[in-house]
Amino acid sequence: MTQKKDIIVKGSSILEEKSKSWLACAIDTEGGIYLYHRKKKNGAYDGWSNHIEITNTNIEFLEHAKILMGGQIGNQTHKKDTKRKPCFKLRLCAQEKIQNILEQIVPFLIIKKSKAEIMLNFLRSHHDVRRRNYE
Repeated sequence: MTQKKDIIVKGSSILEEKSKSWLACAIDTEGGIYLYHRKKKNGAYDGWSNHIEITNTNIEFLEHAKILMGGQIGNQTHKKDTKRKPCFKLRLCAQEKIQNILEQIVPFLIIKKSKAEIMLNFLRSHHDVRRRNYE
């Protein structure tokens, strides 16, 4: 039986440690962890936004990542360069899900470990942040 500390729970799916390390590698190499001050059109600050993103030309790669972390897959367009392969982006915006995923994969991150820790500290300390209830 798998111990609770060794799994990520996403919906009814239970992921093991190898899935955590795979997802951490995907985010480290093909993704980003974003926390930024959101602005209105008039230039005034409107609060904070955050998301996790993975970009790749292989849709199957992103579909596997989506199974592990949730989120939405969309097209990433290259406006000026039509010779490039079509590119896709998986984005997770739901703060509770971001926090859950990062808490599980932070030990496996290398390149983006410090960004993940900053994001986790922010999410734990800012309860007044506008909550997004969608993926």
